[in-house]
Amino acid sequence: MYRAMDCLAPWKGVFYFLTMIFMLAWLVKNVFIAVLTETFAEIRVQFQQMWSPRIATDTDFSKIFQFDGTSWKLVPVHERTSRGLA
Repeated sequence: MYRAMDCLAPWKGVFYFLTMIFMLAWLVKNVFIAVLTETFAEIRVQFQQMWSPRIATDTDFSKIFQFDGTSWKLVPVHERTSRGLA
């Protein structure tokens, strides 16, 4: 820093460092505003998804879990052949 100030005229060093400080402050301010904007946009989307109206269909209530020996599967009720005692 001091070498740059000593190798040129004094007013050029002052101009350089003031310009650098203002440009870096401007850059940091813009990054901060961009992060805030993106965060609020993401929160708005999540809020809309959380409070959007949900419509229940018949297919939502007509599925059950069935174990086929290796894994559990979600199958529609009308495809299940054995109903059990309940």
